[in-house]
Order: sequence, then structure tokens, then C-alpha cells
Amino acid sequence: MEDEPAKYQAHFTQYIKRGIEPDGIEEKYKKVHAAIRADPSPKKSQKKSPKEHQGRPSVLGA
Repeated sequence: MEDEPAKYQAHFTQYIKRGIEPDGIEEKYKKVHAAIRADPSPKKSQKKSPKEHQGRPSVLGA
């Protein structure tokens, strides 16, 4: 894929933007797995909960 720079750029844009090198990905996974093993309890997400869907009520028996 490295022989096609446009395709490489399209696939790995976020990695390139954050400065993540291909060799650093394996180390990153090892660090993440070690952190999960040290404290496996899930963390509270900072994301907002989704709003209730206010669609049309379904018509049963139609």
C-alpha cells in the first residue's frame, strides 16, 4: 500500500495526524492491555446519552 501514497493517506489519515508510527502500534496495544489488566473495571463514559426516539407510534394489527 505504501507504493500508492493517496490510498495510504486515505486509509491511515488519523494515525498520520496523531503521529502514530506503524512500529508504535504494538507498544500501544501492550500498554493498553496492561492498563486493563491492572484495573478491569469499566470507566464512566463522558458521552451524552442518546435522546429518546420520538418517531411515529407503530400501528399494531394494521
